[in-house]
Amino acid sequence: MRLLSSTFLLAAAALGPTSAAQAQSGGQIVLAVPQFPTPKNVKTDGGETGVIGIQISQQIASDLRTTRAIYPMGPDGLRHYTPTEAGAPLYPNWAGIGAGALVTGYVQARDDGRINVVCYLYDLKSRREMTRKGFAVAATEWKRAAHRCAGAFYTAVTNRPGLFDSRIAYVAATGSRTKPVKRIAVMNWDGTDHSYLTQGEVTVTSPRLSRTESMSFT
Repeated sequence: MRLLSSTFLLAAAALGPTSAAQAQSGGQIVLAVPQFPTPKNVKTDGGETGVIGIQISQQIASDLRTTRAIYPMGPDGLRHYTPTEAGAPLYPNWAGIGAGALVTGYVQARDDGRINVVCYLYDLKSRREMTRKGFAVAATEWKRAAHRCAGAFYTAVTNRPGLFDSRIAYVAATGSRTKPVKRIAVMNWDGTDHSYLTQGEVTVTSPRLSRTESMSFT
């Protein structure tokens, strides 16, 4: 048995709606996902914070669109707001858009080169905060912060775990029938960021995770 020290999660997304937010589309809860603003547009290793804010909102909408419980609307076509309003939404400005809940947040550059990603979810009917999350991540890791925000929103709406930040490990088989090559491969839950952890120097059949989140295989 061999051991690789890396963090992954073997999981399938749980689905099923239960929420206080009432606006629905075909049985799905409608979430408005406008663009995330930035207090100051700063160049980082992951791009300008203004662009990262747009990408994060797009990724959140993309993640939630894969579920049967939530129908995300936006970011295109929704009004812009300030970072201050992210934590104190002007509810009348969001009335009549056909959404049951509102996603807000912002992206802010840090002095250490990382970025702060803060995200909120509000029930537009009861005008209350449903959840909030904040992450300090490397600027190039903005997508992981977006996945975590989407997971928090999914959990707040459905009371089920959001697994958008999951990683999948599997055995990729190539070569011929007489000379098979089996490598451990990993990818994000949506098939992106695919890579190989082994190069076929040994035959592997069963990748497993330990309680400490390291990977073993035989």
